[in-house]
Amino acid sequence: MASQVTNYKCIACGGPLHFDSDTQKLKCDYCGSLYTNEEIEQLYKEKNEAALQANQELLDSFDILHFTDEEMAHLHAYSCPSCGAELICDDTTAATSCPYCGNNTVVPA
Repeated sequence: MASQVTNYKCIACGGPLHFDSDTQKLKCDYCGSLYTNEEIEQLYKEKNEAALQANQELLDSFDILHFTDEEMAHLHAYSCPSCGAELICDDTTAATSCPYCGNNTVVPA
């Protein structure tokens, strides 16, 4: 049994795909495109690998993400009370806003 639910999108138009029992393929209700499960899984696998590689290249290019031990000692992580995102702040931060949801947050002392 699958441990994860995946919602695939149409390659042609971006609409949601659903399994069509008549054709035994994934079908887009918007443009009518048909795909085999293998085609979609291969495409998503390639896209995910390319995204991971691009993300790693981007991370490697940022020197700001490489903190010294002294800098790390002054950083603290908090959870946004609105969306649960991790907020990284230094010792001097008293209030901040979440970059994901925009919620203003007072940082605990």
